[in-house]
Amino acid sequence: MGDLAVSQIVGGPTYPAYQGFQVRPRPASVKEEAGRWDGLEEVQMPAGVQGLARCSLHRQSVGQANPFKERICRVFSTSPARDSLSFEDFLDLLSVFSDTATPDLKSHYAFRIFDFDDDGTLNREDLSQLVNCLTGPGEDTQLSASEMKQLIDNILEESDIDRDGTINLSEFQHVISRSPDFASSFKIVL
Repeated sequence: MGDLAVSQIVGGPTYPAYQGFQVRPRPASVKEEAGRWDGLEEVQMPAGVQGLARCSLHRQSVGQANPFKERICRVFSTSPARDSLSFEDFLDLLSVFSDTATPDLKSHYAFRIFDFDDDGTLNREDLSQLVNCLTGPGEDTQLSASEMKQLIDNILEESDIDRDGTINLSEFQHVISRSPDFASSFKIVL
């Protein structure tokens, strides 16, 4: 569908807008193209977030510049394969990334996004993947093995309160609580 708004494709009634989102019934042709939408409705989104709800159509569409797009999709998805977002999943995502979400809620989801192996802790491999996502995919931006080891050692020294070699949710939240700009930066700007 590209940048073409759904309202330009779909005729019929418009339901009340919710925070700039316009919901309309979907025609059969859109249902066929979308694959799995659980009978939900198509969404007209502001230009800043077009593509977020199309996770099941094009996973790479979830925030083109966001290096955590696949993890965000996986964490918020309730589908069995964890590779698509229902409308409710999408609303949950928007709620967590909104300005009104509590710092505890934001840090809980940030932890889940950074926990790449979904084991409930941030281990060395999770931290390495996190750093690689932040530095970018290019060889010129990746850290050397010794730099990565030193950085992860420093992160664990600062964050791993119980010294078990991993960061659990409470340790992560403790570190985040000392970062005053975390809640304001963990958001989607519409």
